[in-house]
Amino acid sequence: MADGGTSVSLAGSCDEHDALGQLVPPRLHSVFSTRHEVYNLAAEIEALKSSLVLLRDLPGMEQLPTREICRYLEAAKTELQLSAPMAVCDCPPTKTDCPNCGGRRWLSGKSYHRISELETKSL
Repeated sequence: MADGGTSVSLAGSCDEHDALGQLVPPRLHSVFSTRHEVYNLAAEIEALKSSLVLLRDLPGMEQLPTREICRYLEAAKTELQLSAPMAVCDCPPTKTDCPNCGGRRWLSGKSYHRISELETKSL
């Protein structure tokens, strides 16, 4: 995911619905509200990338490795987004050893995409 600058959508209301549009139970609102911080930090990373491109055009900055730095920043942004809460896990509330969420009751983007890939391969 971090290899090609893949952007991850974390759409939806951060407190009431997950990125898939599922209703978030009240006990997980604080977990899903952290996505606001992820949005903000991702926007800051994008602003930093834009600033670097402008900086490169200034006298004395011709050797600034803008593409390389922007690739690293994009990879960091993607990892950040993939680590954020994405979906409510559909495991039973009594299951404490869920192989998907580990009993947290939610999935990060990384976990969600891993599970989706496994399900696609098993079809």
